This record gives sequence, structure tokens and C-alpha cells, in this order.
Amino acid sequence: MRFNPSFSTANLKNRLITINPIVAFASLVIIMFLSIFLLPFILLFAVLSFITMQILGRRFTARMQPFAARAQQQYQDIYQGRSDIQREQRAPFTDMFSSQANKPSHHSGRTFEHQAD
Repeated sequence: MRFNPSFSTANLKNRLITINPIVAFASLVIIMFLSIFLLPFILLFAVLSFITMQILGRRFTARMQPFAARAQQQYQDIYQGRSDIQREQRAPFTDMFSSQANKPSHHSGRTFEHQAD
């Protein structure tokens, strides 16, 4: 069986016992400083950034909506009045996920229609 000797329990105990107390204290102080003082500011910055992006995103999309509508209209009018241009075939199953409100229902209520032979 192969194993990494650096993670043996004797080696780990030896590393923890022989750690420099000044380094341990300094790392503890740094962790406490980060958690007590900097973490609330980081969280506050994240919340403010999220709120700002939500507001600016709505304004930006509202400002871009007329351009998108105009582009959609131009795309729909490309082939209008030009019968000599061959149009692309519709992709199969494109209407699979469209709303069912505008389609007439042809089901009689059962999910499986048995064909008697």
C-alpha cells in the first residue's frame, strides 16, 4: 500500500508541537483581523455592488429595448416583398415549447389512445 509519508500522524504531531509560537500568534491575529474588521466591509461592498448592478441593469435594458425592437423588426422585414429569395427551412421541433394557448386541443382526455386491431 502506498501512502504519502508527510501526512502520517507522528509527522503531523511533530509539526504541530514544533510550530513557532510567534508565527502561530501572528496567524491567529491576522485571521481575527480579517474576520472582525474586513469581512463586514467586504460583505457591505458586495451588497452595494449587487444593488447598483440591479438598478443600472434595469436602466440599461430599458434604454436598449427600442434598439432591440427595431432590430427585430428589421429581421422580420428582410424577406418581405422578395419572393425570389429562397428561405431557410424551419428547424424541426421549433414549436415544441411554444405556448399551448394558441393551439387547438385534439386530445379526448386520455393520454394513451388504444388502437383496436
